[in-house]
Amino acid sequence: MTALMLFGQLARLETRANAARALAAALGADDLVLFVRDPELGTLLPASGFAQTLRRGGDWRAFLATTLEQGEHSGQLPDPHGSSVLPARGYRLDGGSVLVLFGGNPDQAEVAALLPVFPLVAAMAAGDGLTRGSLAKAELATKAVAQGDVLARALERSRDQLREALESAREARGKIDQQAAELAVSAEELERSSAELEALNEELTEANGALKAATRFAERARDVAEEANRTKAGFLAMMSHELRTPLNAIGGYSSLLEEGIMGPLAPGQLEYVSRIKRSQAHLSALINDVLNFAKLESGTTAYHVVPLEMARVLATIAPLIEPMAMSRGVAYEYQAPKGEVIMLGDRDKAVQVVLNLLTNAVKFTPAGGKVLLSTLATDDCALIIVSDTGPGIPPEQQASIFEPFVQLERSFTPEREGVGLGLSISRELARGMGGDITVTSTPGQGSVFTFSLPREPSAAHESATTLAANRDAKTMV
Repeated sequence: MTALMLFGQLARLETRANAARALAAALGADDLVLFVRDPELGTLLPASGFAQTLRRGGDWRAFLATTLEQGEHSGQLPDPHGSSVLPARGYRLDGGSVLVLFGGNPDQAEVAALLPVFPLVAAMAAGDGLTRGSLAKAELATKAVAQGDVLARALERSRDQLREALESAREARGKIDQQAAELAVSAEELERSSAELEALNEELTEANGALKAATRFAERARDVAEEANRTKAGFLAMMSHELRTPLNAIGGYSSLLEEGIMGPLAPGQLEYVSRIKRSQAHLSALINDVLNFAKLESGTTAYHVVPLEMARVLATIAPLIEPMAMSRGVAYEYQAPKGEVIMLGDRDKAVQVVLNLLTNAVKFTPAGGKVLLSTLATDDCALIIVSDTGPGIPPEQQASIFEPFVQLERSFTPEREGVGLGLSISRELARGMGGDITVTSTPGQGSVFTFSLPREPSAAHESATTLAANRDAKTMV
């Protein structure tokens, strides 16, 4: 099979990995990886279907930067599928993507002949932007069809009215002789208007047909875009699952080593094992965030909404957040709700939202600060409030913190934890349960996040009645 024949298999995601190795062999190399620019992160990432986990990321970034600058670059890079180091050669492609060949002795003439074809594969891998463009065009076409229909109906009514006016003018011309000249002029003008309207109606009819064709095209484009979005969400979920399996193995073996199952470890070795476990837990949390985000984006998240007693739900939070607060020197306080407050929600997802808000508050509050979990109940809503004494959020950034992959810089947090999905996932979960999350913040004074859930009408009424009765009893005493 020639190198050009392999591009047909390279264009399909399910055959891309095997086709890439076969194409590399045809060019005289051991393997190849295609890098495309991610439109949201603004950086080069391996295209889908190629190796995704690359050791010694700093070496890769420097190699890719030099390739983009010089157009072609040679060096040594870690093998994407093994532990060895192989000679590598990078080529800058049209559109800002990069092709990297590993090992072997590539035939430069063959490579130069095929380089103009590789941007097509890069464009397929970066198809998300085209997908969003198709959806936008579909929406514009739909709006244009609606506006065209309204205009067509208005012109149709105008044409009927003008025809009626023309008929009335002709009848009046025979009855009123003294106005014959004026009516004749009016009749000519009305006839010209009628002709113009008929011509315009013909144009509108043609435009309406074109708009209908555009609508059918937009519907097909929308179906393609939705399928691409489902494929992307499925890919994210699959990759998250595949990554969690080896990470769980790393955590398990680290625990066995730490417990001395294979024999006692030296103090320095114990410290390294502890670091491995912390890194494994951190990566697992990141992958869980990506998996949750993929489920939310694909609409496959299921909610089991039932009546929940607020105090019982929040009582389970303290053991989960207090160790983190203590380790960071942050005071944590919980003010339980007064009286019974029944809210509607999914218990596990409600706990996840509150824990995410508390974790963010502790993470961005400096040592010596305070994080407070309090509650408030109205007739319609149960409010769970997380406030902190951190640096606060500037007004111009408060609207963007709930967007995916958005992180704020904090001067006292040198390590950026997470990928910026926590608040986005939390708000989507809250809205999925019929609630919401809002934020108020003053720079230098801290932030307040309010998580709201609906209440059962009967429960809200009984709670209000109980509180009123308690107040009346205290007044009588």
